[in-house]
Amino acid sequence: MNYFSIIIPCCNKADGIGRCLQSLISQTYGNFEVIVIDDGSTDDSPKVIKSFLKDKRVRGYFLPKNHGRLAARNMGMRMARNDWICWLDADDIYLPDYLSSYDKAVSKNRDIKIFNSGMLIKNKIDGWRIVEPVPESDIENISKGRIGSGSFVFHKSLMWFFPENVKHPYGIDDTFPGMLVDFDKNFEQICKKKDGHWQPLGNPWGDDYSYFWYITRKNKTKMINSLLYVQYVR
Repeated sequence: MNYFSIIIPCCNKADGIGRCLQSLISQTYGNFEVIVIDDGSTDDSPKVIKSFLKDKRVRGYFLPKNHGRLAARNMGMRMARNDWICWLDADDIYLPDYLSSYDKAVSKNRDIKIFNSGMLIKNKIDGWRIVEPVPESDIENISKGRIGSGSFVFHKSLMWFFPENVKHPYGIDDTFPGMLVDFDKNFEQICKKKDGHWQPLGNPWGDDYSYFWYITRKNKTKMINSLLYVQYVR
């Protein structure tokens, strides 16, 4: 039997966090905990989160000021009690068989520590599209942004933590890729210098992409050939 910890950083997502949490308490597999880190929300997010705390599997933590998504995610991972780590953005959902599918895959592949599945993407302009899971033999597709934070599950033993105090991890700000290169020179493979500044290659929303790129360098992955996660494009 496998136990999962689902980490959700949340800041001003009152319009999505309820849908997100409902998708978790509606899972067909029940051995999990949810850790929601409300990162200084100024909307009704705390109120919505608190309405789900009657389910003992859901834990909510409310920060008085914003620290940034990476710090919130670090905090949630440090609090995780279970062996398998899942990420979920506060406005996305898991489909009902998400955890049961990962439980079956983990149980059949005890030598594997990273699993990934496919996802559906809902875009307000273009509608729905499918993103297939990344095959084990084609993990380099991570560097092309073919992942979402909710499409990977990994063993707690592989955890590393993002550089703290980075509020803008994306293409807007070169601080995050620069800190990654300082952390490990291997990140030079997915970052480049432009006008003297480090910038991410591939998916510019690079926190989840760079994390999974890093842990898949030395660890085998296993593909679950199912669409189990829905990403709502902001």
